[in-house]
Amino acid sequence: MLQSFGYAAEIALQSEVESGTIRPENLPLMRQWTQFWERWVSASFLQGYLAIAPQGSFLPPTELELQTLLNIYILERTVYSLGYELDYRPERVEICLRQLLRSLAVKLEDETPPT
Repeated sequence: MLQSFGYAAEIALQSEVESGTIRPENLPLMRQWTQFWERWVSASFLQGYLAIAPQGSFLPPTELELQTLLNIYILERTVYSLGYELDYRPERVEICLRQLLRSLAVKLEDETPPT
């Protein structure tokens, strides 16, 4: 679901650019708003999900383990989607590459440097 939010936002943005609704010089600003929307919707979704899900025994016991599992799953899904788009919709590969770079950036930011 989380990956789908970002994908939907990127497709909508791409459609608006192609239709001429968004001028090319405004694309960087609109991309920031797209990323903001994706993060807000994802956070809202996760908040609602985690309010109910802890009743099950399928989630890791600590927040760090949960975040690690979530990061790995998002990265795995993004790589899978990249392969799919390369095979079936090469015009959308850029969307997957952008998601992959964001996933890796989050992963790198989460790492603490060795002391």
